[in-house]
Amino acid sequence: MSRNGVWVACACALAAGSFSSSARADVLIDNVGEPTRDTTIFSTVAPDDIWGAQAFLVSRRYTLDSVQMLLSGTQAGSDVVIELREGADPSGVAVATFTLPPLPPGGPEVVTLVPDAPFTLLPNTQYWIVIGVQSAGAIGWSYADGNANSGTEAIAAYSYSFDMGVTWGVQGTDNPYQFRIDGTRTCDPDFNQDGNVDQDDIECLAQVVAGDPSCSPLDADFNGDGNVDQDDIDALAQVVAGQPCP
Repeated sequence: MSRNGVWVACACALAAGSFSSSARADVLIDNVGEPTRDTTIFSTVAPDDIWGAQAFLVSRRYTLDSVQMLLSGTQAGSDVVIELREGADPSGVAVATFTLPPLPPGGPEVVTLVPDAPFTLLPNTQYWIVIGVQSAGAIGWSYADGNANSGTEAIAAYSYSFDMGVTWGVQGTDNPYQFRIDGTRTCDPDFNQDGNVDQDDIECLAQVVAGDPSCSPLDADFNGDGNVDQDDIDALAQVVAGQPCP
């Protein structure tokens, strides 16, 4: 271890017609290009027999596209675990897993990981990128020299486990691990699912926000901020009028 509800009608002309779900890609967090301070080695041999985790917070709903990490090459035969957990600490079960591609020796280098199965990041939720080695080998994850980062969301604490990811203790926030999260905000403005995008969709969402969900099977949190309210109706009206997903 190398460190310690009232609906307001859309004020525009609405043309009925078919409309597919729209999407907007975002860089949620990125500090992968910041200066590197050092690299933590994760292995099964003391003093590096630890697991690590780096947290981040999201405020909206996204489809998780990829995770980039600044990693150093693994030893032959390494059985590295990289997964996503959620909660106040990293002790929960994995909600997404990643398959590590072969890495050349040395490094560090930026490695792009995609979820083994589609996964949606939920608003107002803390997630942890967890890394460790199960039985053999080693891998390094670099951490930044400073806290600078970019993106629409927020980096949180890092943490360490000394029992292969079961319990977690030491935490900190300075010099976080280097990673990038890419996600896509998607929405379906055909809220009543009749094949058209028009005033009827806005009226249907207003009905759901008022407490009657009978007109639609879709999630009424249209703007993905974790609340169901007038803001969702306003956001849908903007998309119906031709604006991108909120």
